[in-house]
Amino acid sequence: MIRDTILILEDDEDSRKKLVEIFQDKYKIREVTSEKEGINILKIHAASLAVIFVNLMIPARDNFQILKRLSEK
Repeated sequence: MIRDTILILEDDEDSRKKLVEIFQDKYKIREVTSEKEGINILKIHAASLAVIFVNLMIPARDNFQILKRLSEK
């Protein structure tokens, strides 16, 4: 499968829009605002993901735990 998708896990709308603006011409974009949404997208689209951008300041749990959970998928 071609890795042609970027997952953007970012709760700040302005930052998320800027990342989309930068990459939308060359990649399909999946935008989420929470860890739970990110995990769900990862379960469905893992094989097509080229890059995952994660905002390390997202509230909820230890942000490095988010990265760990993403890497386990």
